[in-house]
Amino acid sequence: MLSDDAAFQQCYNAQAVVDEKHQVIVATDVNTNAADVGNLIPMTEQVVTNTGQVPDQVLADAGYCSADNLDRTAESAAEHGTEFYLATGRRRRDSPPPVSSRGRIPKSANGKQRAARKLGRAARHTPAA
Repeated sequence: MLSDDAAFQQCYNAQAVVDEKHQVIVATDVNTNAADVGNLIPMTEQVVTNTGQVPDQVLADAGYCSADNLDRTAESAAEHGTEFYLATGRRRRDSPPPVSSRGRIPKSANGKQRAARKLGRAARHTPAA
């Protein structure tokens, strides 16, 4: 992989899926792809293979967000009922969280805009710890 110092290094990218309720790893993979984006759907499929159950929800960071993944997660949600929550971008630690729009999601919204609105709705309805 190309590292931060612009040199190629022997590196690996490890993936893990954890069951939130039981705090158990239910899927893993190690590969040489620097980007996470290509791992979302295969890891979700591995969860089904390993556990025999389709996950109710999948939460993933912005490294997994792409137009293709947003389309594929929408298809998976329609087919299996899994709710995907993908972060749509990064923000600085000292930045306040973005204020999400309220109301219905416009039909003209693209996949990334829909995912951002979905995360905003989930954040408003999640009780504080």
